[in-house]
Amino acid sequence: FDTGPFETFPLGHAEVADFLAAHMNTTLASEQTQALARAAWTGMRFSPDGNEMIITTNAGIILMIDAFEGGLVKVLSGHGKDDIDTKGDMPPLQACFTPDGKSVMSGSMDADVCIWDANTSQDQKQDWQPTKRLGGHVGPVKCVAVSPKFELFASACHNVALWTVP
Repeated sequence: FDTGPFETFPLGHAEVADFLAAHMNTTLASEQTQALARAAWTGMRFSPDGNEMIITTNAGIILMIDAFEGGLVKVLSGHGKDDIDTKGDMPPLQACFTPDGKSVMSGSMDADVCIWDANTSQDQKQDWQPTKRLGGHVGPVKCVAVSPKFELFASACHNVALWTVP
């Protein structure tokens, strides 16, 4: 740790805005795209194989990047009816990979757990919506965690729910 980072790469607002404009099917005005690109990063997790990272934001989007080159791979949205917050006022939501790296899980403001396919070889010209939504909470799900040893994950709002990994 004494020598500093062995690699750094910029993931600037312009790159995120360009990716959002090119790859999301939702109709966003240019100023909305720029606002999303400036969202504060609130968390970061590596995939189990270490090839990708997910970055959570306070704007209702999750960025998936290549962990070695820093390039943006996917933008995960669709957390709920008010899933994108261009003002950045949304509470940060946690996200994590499943132990096999095939899925990304996150909380949502509408009391669901959202699950996405983490496959990065899919067509890049799409808006990645959850493949599955799990209900059962009474409030916004702000925390999720997956057990690396057991087929189990937890989600929390005002209560903690335990689930089997799908």
